[in-house]
Amino acid sequence: MAEKKALLGKLAAPDTSGLLPRERLFRRLDEARKGSLAWVTAPAGSGKTSLLASWTRARGLPVLWYQLDEGDNDLATFFHYLNLAAGARRGLPRLSPEHLMAPEIFARRYFTQLFQGWTTPRVLVLDKYQKLADAAPLHRLLDLVLDLLPRDSLMVVASRRDAPDPLSRRYAYASTLRIGWGDLRFTEFESEELARLWDVPGETAAGLHAACDGWAAIQVLIMRLGVHEGPTLNPAHAKPVAEFLDREFFNKLPASDRAFLLQAALLPFASGALARDLTGVEQAAAILARLSREHLLISEHGQEEPGAGSGNYQFHPILREFLLLRLERDYPADEVTAMRIRAAGLLEAQSKVEAAAGLLMQALAWDELARLICAHAADWMETGRMAPLRQWLEALTETVRNADPWLQFWHGSVLRLFDPPAARLPLARAYQQFMAREDTAGAYLAWAAIVESFSAPWHTFAEIDPWLVELKRLQQRFPQFPSPDIEARVLSSGMTLLTAAPYTPQLQYWIARAETLLLDPPSLQSVGLFAWMVVMNTVWRGDGIEQTQTLLSRVSFPAPQAEAFPLSYLLYASARAQIEGAALNLPGAREWVARGLDVATQTGIHLMDSMVQASACFSATIVADLVMAETSLVRMKQLLDPAWTLHVLQIQYLRAGILLMSGDSAVAVKSLEGFQERVVATGAVTPMALGELLLAQALALNGQAKAARAHLPRPRDFAQRFPSAMTAFQADLVEAYSWFSQDQEAQGLAALRRALAAGRRLNAMAIFPFWLPRMLAPLCRRALEAGIEVDYVRRLIRRRGLLPDSPTTENWPWPIRVYTLVRFVVLKDDVPISTSGKTQKKPLELLKALIALGGRNVAASSLAEALWEDSGEGTARHALDMAISRLRKLLGDDKAILIQEGKLSLNDKRVWVDAWAFERLAGDFETHQGDAAMDLAQQAMARYTGAFLAGDDEAAWLLGRRDRLRSRYLRLVAAHGAALERLGQRNQAAECYRRALELEPLAEEIYQSLMHCYLEQDEPAQALETYRRCRQMLSVVLGVSPSAKTQALAARARLG
Repeated sequence: MAEKKALLGKLAAPDTSGLLPRERLFRRLDEARKGSLAWVTAPAGSGKTSLLASWTRARGLPVLWYQLDEGDNDLATFFHYLNLAAGARRGLPRLSPEHLMAPEIFARRYFTQLFQGWTTPRVLVLDKYQKLADAAPLHRLLDLVLDLLPRDSLMVVASRRDAPDPLSRRYAYASTLRIGWGDLRFTEFESEELARLWDVPGETAAGLHAACDGWAAIQVLIMRLGVHEGPTLNPAHAKPVAEFLDREFFNKLPASDRAFLLQAALLPFASGALARDLTGVEQAAAILARLSREHLLISEHGQEEPGAGSGNYQFHPILREFLLLRLERDYPADEVTAMRIRAAGLLEAQSKVEAAAGLLMQALAWDELARLICAHAADWMETGRMAPLRQWLEALTETVRNADPWLQFWHGSVLRLFDPPAARLPLARAYQQFMAREDTAGAYLAWAAIVESFSAPWHTFAEIDPWLVELKRLQQRFPQFPSPDIEARVLSSGMTLLTAAPYTPQLQYWIARAETLLLDPPSLQSVGLFAWMVVMNTVWRGDGIEQTQTLLSRVSFPAPQAEAFPLSYLLYASARAQIEGAALNLPGAREWVARGLDVATQTGIHLMDSMVQASACFSATIVADLVMAETSLVRMKQLLDPAWTLHVLQIQYLRAGILLMSGDSAVAVKSLEGFQERVVATGAVTPMALGELLLAQALALNGQAKAARAHLPRPRDFAQRFPSAMTAFQADLVEAYSWFSQDQEAQGLAALRRALAAGRRLNAMAIFPFWLPRMLAPLCRRALEAGIEVDYVRRLIRRRGLLPDSPTTENWPWPIRVYTLVRFVVLKDDVPISTSGKTQKKPLELLKALIALGGRNVAASSLAEALWEDSGEGTARHALDMAISRLRKLLGDDKAILIQEGKLSLNDKRVWVDAWAFERLAGDFETHQGDAAMDLAQQAMARYTGAFLAGDDEAAWLLGRRDRLRSRYLRLVAAHGAALERLGQRNQAAECYRRALELEPLAEEIYQSLMHCYLEQDEPAQALETYRRCRQMLSVVLGVSPSAKTQALAARARLG
């Protein structure tokens, strides 16, 4: 309120008492309200301001008055004072530094809310518009304002110039009212009316009208001075005007009044009290009030009673310019300097900081300007008014600026927003001086600002190391933070350290503090940085994901505050998306990505869009949603600035990871060419480690095992020093995979044990940042076969729906397992499904038939015919559809049975069938040699436990499958036994044959092989015993005698 009262001259219309009502122009302004814009253009003293003030007062129109000055070239300054003019109680948006990135969006939101509060039509007056530079950003914003202006409301601009280019289109509209110098000149009739108002004779008025060419301000001045003749005066002739003011006005004043006016003119606006304090004239308010009442080029603004001296006074530009020139002429330079310094101090005390700074710069009073900057810089930075602050700082002499660490700190802080590397020199000087002066607050703030200057994505961290060393010295000197706000500022630099220097000893303590402060932050401005630090620390370390997810869910960041702190909110939304993805909650990640992008759209601040999309991409790669990952990556590329080195590298990294997830390992390796060299050049330690880990993964999956292991030292070093159990886990997985790919079982199993022990400790269900089933599936299979961390591996497989690399792995936690050899058992998540109920009979019979007929692409018609052979075609098909539905329900898995183009298949990614596992192993045996073949044979024979569906009736649809499986098993036994015999391992061969005969006691060819094996071992008695058993089985079961070949082997055995 105090600041607004001090600025009444800027934010309030002038006093209109004693002004001539100009109805001819009032009527034109009335008509202008049918449109949205009126532009009043004329030279100084033409009556522009008086016209608009008297019109709004005469018509009783609510008005929002704003007088522009050079400070309004800075948007932050304009919105700061417009808030005061509109009344902060409206709850209008506050412009913060980040809003300057998208001023059009902020302006749209601001004026939309402002105009929503206008319950009746109003007039927005922008006075002295010529004060704005041609390049002022406000020009284009006002074009937007005109689109939002409520019906019957009007924006009126008073200026000495026509509309600038951004508004020239509006200026040319037929609906726009243009009032120019020709319109504003007093007509002869108006001059006569003015003369009557001031009791001037009519004949004198006619002469003055001609002499002044209708120039309102001078004509009024002449009448008030009682000068009824003189030279021709008009706005085009400055010298005669100055001479006239000197002769007829100024020199006729008492000396004391002249001295008062010369000093008071230093003030752009002045209350009576302010003018008194500056000049020492007790009657200051009375003098100003009198001159205002007499309209002697002084106007009163914001008065409680016109002419009472309660408001602020403003010299007409014509008079003020004249007075300031006289001041310079009449007083010694040192006295003028002293006056300016004194005026600046009074203005500063009334919150007129810009005006004060302007006077101090004119006075070359650098020490005073330095003090003013230090007193107000923090507030100006917070409200985004960096442009004037930078102007003041750079106006200082270098000697003055370098002598004060706070001046260097603020200079560096401003530069950091525009040129981060250039900011480091003044910040470093500030830091050294703060340390020398033992200024704890300054030292910590300067250190934090220096570290933050490295966070710009287009620069490197190559020069950050000395500041990490300096941190140790800083904390040894000052172990305690001087305030919570400074602690928060320093902690925020942890975001940079996480990327550039993750081994910084203080970092983990800072992150723990950030976790605490998230629930009670010193400001919402720090919430985003704290959340991002905590989340990235969590996902890179790999532990505490659920705890961090819970912590962030308790953080309060109300949606309305998002627009006040958009960058912080966008960081917060990115962090929430990232942690939800790490927790495998992809819908939650999508929700937070959408929230972040919505705020970016509402505020127009898209600087963080790439980070939000990166969080979406990383969440998708963790969860293995390649469509979402690709979509987010494409959007990141569209947002990419090629100068942003780290973002370019991040996109290269994500592209390689997505290629690897898609199975294109060779392309992934190629896409990473040059990546490590470029990352190393940035000095970013964490990206170096994670990038090299990705390269190792790509090389391993591309069959380059030795090269893959060569890239693991840096990730391991990071894993140990950060520390990151997640990175260690993944490095061991890569090592294990690489050893197995080279058939180095012992080394592979050792690395796999380390990896899965770490995974169990982390309970790692999500692997950051890329889910690589091509690597994990074979490693999980080997772990299950070797009994390594079985419980954890099975949980991981189930949680992530990891598909096996081989359908032969029985102990994989298949959703559905079906046993058909000898017994028929169906397991759902390792729990048997009841097969005895009546309702289950037909669905389970369908499952048997589907397996018997091959299990893949079985025609529905074949199944219907096999199971409902006595029913008509339509009835059988309906019964089949019912059985399929009931079978899916029984299995509890709609994906277990696939139907395409009238053909049914069991999904071999979700259903394991023992008969299929046997057939795959038997087939693999036939294509391998040596030890691998022998091992596959052993596995296949162990899998065959007896006849297919041995307990079922001999239905036609199952007999063929049963016979084929039996025949394949017998061929396998014969081939494997023969191989063993060739190797001289006849005992093992005999055992192989004996086990086979236990399952297939009618297999005469296996009896023959066993007899031959005994004979070769010189065991004729065993051969004869085998013959007798064969003859008995064939006779009793089949009613036939052994073949001639079998009898010949028996005869050989009898011969001994």
